[in-house]
Amino acid sequence: MDSISTKQLLTKTRKFLAKLPSLSEIMSYGQKHKKIQILSCDLSYVDVYISEGIVIDEGACLLLPDEFNGYICADTTADGNCLYNAVSYFFIHENSLSTQLRLSTILELMAYADEYLVLEVFEKDYSYSDRAFSKANNKRYQQPEYRNIAPFVAEIMEMCRIGAWSPLGALYGLASAALQIWPPLGAHM
Repeated sequence: MDSISTKQLLTKTRKFLAKLPSLSEIMSYGQKHKKIQILSCDLSYVDVYISEGIVIDEGACLLLPDEFNGYICADTTADGNCLYNAVSYFFIHENSLSTQLRLSTILELMAYADEYLVLEVFEKDYSYSDRAFSKANNKRYQQPEYRNIAPFVAEIMEMCRIGAWSPLGALYGLASAALQIWPPLGAHM
């Protein structure tokens, strides 16, 4: 899927979520769109070792814990997509997959919302932004088995904007999306 189509689907997804669909509708939407080939590049081989041409972020390297002092931090674009830029950089040594990775993360969180919402991190208020709480429609989402549906939906809707900050929960969705994109990643964990 090219960048323009990805951006269009992000806009469509944001509009879908703005209609306050039910949790089952959100999951169906996510499952349906996860079937689309979002990443069109071949990731059968990913060079996980430092390559020529990678710009190293020396300041960030100084912040690495001692057990990781053999690793480097690549300097990526800080444009609000930094989480996705970093993963794109890991896969292909450039930021060009960041929009597709953002969409993959969103669709992952939507498709398996019932499973994510019961994880402890999604039940805690600290994992959501103040903006998500202010935009959350708590009256629409009243299901006792899931404590934070409203901010979860508001956060995902906000994530649909290119350059929007991604909450802690995005790490979970991105990790699952990355494992689906490149299964050998799981072997390294």
